[in-house]
Amino acid sequence: MRVLVYRSMCLALLLGVISVGWVGGSEATKPKAIHVTTTDDVPNTCVVRSYCSLRSAIAVAQPGDKIVIPAGYFHLTTNQTLTINEKVKLLGAGAAQTEIVGNGVSQTSFMQPVFTFGSAANATLEGLTISGGSHSGNGGGISNSAGGSVTLVSDVISDNGATGEGGGIANEGASTLKISKTFITNNQASGGAGIENAGTGTLTMTRSTVAGNFDTLATGAGGGIINDATAVITKSTITNNTAGLSSGGGGGGLFGSGGTLTIKQSTIFGNHAADGGGFYLQVGTSHIQDSTIAENNATSQTGGGFEVLGNTLTLLRDTIAKNDAHVEGGGIQAGSGTTFLQATILGENTASGTTHPDCNAIAGTLVSHDFNVVQDSNTCNLTAGPHDRFDLGDPNLGGLAFNGGPTETMSIMKNASLAVRRDASDPSCNGHTRDQRGKLRPDNRCDSGAFQVTH
Repeated sequence: MRVLVYRSMCLALLLGVISVGWVGGSEATKPKAIHVTTTDDVPNTCVVRSYCSLRSAIAVAQPGDKIVIPAGYFHLTTNQTLTINEKVKLLGAGAAQTEIVGNGVSQTSFMQPVFTFGSAANATLEGLTISGGSHSGNGGGISNSAGGSVTLVSDVISDNGATGEGGGIANEGASTLKISKTFITNNQASGGAGIENAGTGTLTMTRSTVAGNFDTLATGAGGGIINDATAVITKSTITNNTAGLSSGGGGGGLFGSGGTLTIKQSTIFGNHAADGGGFYLQVGTSHIQDSTIAENNATSQTGGGFEVLGNTLTLLRDTIAKNDAHVEGGGIQAGSGTTFLQATILGENTASGTTHPDCNAIAGTLVSHDFNVVQDSNTCNLTAGPHDRFDLGDPNLGGLAFNGGPTETMSIMKNASLAVRRDASDPSCNGHTRDQRGKLRPDNRCDSGAFQVTH
């Protein structure tokens, strides 16, 4: 009897252990929330729930976990980047409250990005400020170069630096970067001070701002963004960025050194560079639609709005106005390559050194696909289409302002602008039903430029 009882007890105990082990294993693989409870930058914590650092939370996180980061100033003091190589979400208390900070751009002991992402990364960072990163390569704030996927939502990437490119963010190789409702500001690098997008990966940016970034080299390229991969930018603003201001520097807002660039319903204004104040498009293919390019400045050379060299550029229903070049091509300088214009406004641009304010074609080709308004087509070498309006005067544009929608636009006057189309049927506006602000364009009666008036 005792033997039977003993055996029964052992069997029950064994089944209990197996049962507990299975439940524990199930719980271990179930996605969970890990709460950061200290601003200390120390490893190997999170054993006790009341003391869990951000670095340790990232280290113990399993695929699918969420790391909840409270308000606070999280200063990295261990001289090591934060490395993520799995599917995980970092959720801050808001960019104004949760700041993750490297040891500073000016020092030399901590020469690593704030965040580095591995090939298996599928990470979302939301509600964070990432600043103070300093890297002796590419990517001061964020380095995503191993093929991982990173999504930024409602973040601020600011005051980071790199001796190479991508002071704020470097997205390289086969990596994927998605940016939404995020500010990339006041970062510095030798090129692509805000964002470097290179390789075979993809940058997708929506409702975000790239502002106040600057190249540290006098010949730097791409104050805001440098792109030679695939980039799609929508409903965003690129403003007040600075690339190299000496001869050889270019692309205050964006430098295109290859790949494919698509911009829609966005505003690029107030950027500065020696060449190509707004854009310097060297090679590759670019498509810009329903967007405003204004008040950019080529400080010592050509192409206030655009410097086009070897790029195939399509401009569709854009407003290119009030840009300035020190020498020539205030709106567009076509040094080579081909630029197609359709239903686009070129007006109120200036060129201090010549009489070529709106567009100047040297070895490049400008091709009209009709319905354009060009205030001064003298050196554009454009053959007018049947509905083009060339050399008829000022298009009477309003100043940059928030006229609705997420970005600033330049309004046109209903009864006093050459851009307004009351009579000419424009079948090409079918399929392009909304202007930069998102306002509906009536079928076959699309106004020229990025702003549609109510008829």
